[in-house]
Amino acid sequence: VIKELENLIDAFDCYSFRDESDNLNLNRKWLLEYCKLLVPLGMAWKGHGRADLLDEDCVIAMKEAGLCEFGMGLESADPEVLKLANKHETVEDHADAIRLLKKHGVVAKTYFVCGLPGETANTIRLNMKFMRNVKPDKWTLARFTPYPGCDVWSHPDKYKAHIGEDYRHYWNFPDKLQITYDNVTEEELNNRYAEFKAFLESNTWR
Repeated sequence: VIKELENLIDAFDCYSFRDESDNLNLNRKWLLEYCKLLVPLGMAWKGHGRADLLDEDCVIAMKEAGLCEFGMGLESADPEVLKLANKHETVEDHADAIRLLKKHGVVAKTYFVCGLPGETANTIRLNMKFMRNVKPDKWTLARFTPYPGCDVWSHPDKYKAHIGEDYRHYWNFPDKLQITYDNVTEEELNNRYAEFKAFLESNTWR
């Protein structure tokens, strides 16, 4: 990885990059060694990882290595939704991680997903409450699209889900739902997404 970055500097005079690993801090030992090797390069970069594995030593090491932004997939601030999604992280894990990043001057970004199994109108209220209380610096909102291989795709009956197969809409930010549920209409799912998106864009929570 360091050799690739050195090549970017030598060939293109590039001194910033975005690390596309979704779990940069999954291997703590690797991450700390990576940061040591990054320091001499003097590059600015963005990364992603898990909130529950983020500790102060890792944040300090990444900051010294040029980290300017760190993103984490909260998905939802509703504990029941996180449980159904097998997230194995808590809302408190994310709140603590965001505060830790901000303490050390790193931009904290959170990723939300609307339309996950178990979502209700109250889920949107909890999402809004989280944003008002914790105030991450940046956010991203996507619609849930169950990819082949995930548990929802493999066992839709377990989630009372109905999955569409219009693969033109299978990407991070589809403009059309590819999942509905027995107990909620497509209109209601779209309305929840629109309500939360409007709230986020309003910046009234900051």
